[in-house]
Amino acid sequence: MSNIYIGGKKNKKRSKWWIWLILVVVVIGGIFFYQYNKYNNSDLFNYNKYTYAIKYKDDVYFTRIINSNRKVMIVKLTEGLTFPDTKNTLSTKYLNESIETFEKQFEIDSDVDYYFELTENSLKNLTSEFGSQSQDIDVFFDQITDVDFSLLNIFRMGKYTEIIKNDSRDAMISEESLYFFLKKLSEYSITDYEDLKIKSQFDTPLIINTNEGSFERNYVEQESYKIVKENLQ
Repeated sequence: MSNIYIGGKKNKKRSKWWIWLILVVVVIGGIFFYQYNKYNNSDLFNYNKYTYAIKYKDDVYFTRIINSNRKVMIVKLTEGLTFPDTKNTLSTKYLNESIETFEKQFEIDSDVDYYFELTENSLKNLTSEFGSQSQDIDVFFDQITDVDFSLLNIFRMGKYTEIIKNDSRDAMISEESLYFFLKKLSEYSITDYEDLKIKSQFDTPLIINTNEGSFERNYVEQESYKIVKENLQ
């Protein structure tokens, strides 16, 4: 009888081990489901037009995402670029104002806007997360189209956002909006800044002399502007 009793004790311990294993699996599964649901069922998916402004050095990459057409368009504009018809000049100092200038000049609107700056350091760290350590912004955009949206990668959105915000204190970006940005660029048809190229009217900026001093103006070539504007509508 004592042998049977001891065996029963062992079976009871083994049963408890399986219960704990099942609980761990359920908890982990619940966390995965919560994270997936958090990103894929956010209010962001209810809008249609989005503009993301990404600054790198003296350039801003305005990224337009249109849900209804499943399209992404990226326009690259440089600090100090001036549009002759309106005299609007792009400043990259405050990206929220840069977006206002961009949307006003091209006569477009967005349901939501986001913006952030990439430094050489944050760009290197971000591309490293995607499989390289490049300080080339072109590599960054190329890598986005190949981002793997498995559950494990979704868990890294917090780290991606932290990398950006560490060097871009005024960034208007969240884990959810960054996830949406990366996901749509990997899914939708992209027309990039090589195809939507804004040309300068002259090879070098004009130097304008006034009574108050001299300043430079880098005027946009109107024909290239009109082509890009038509594509953004």
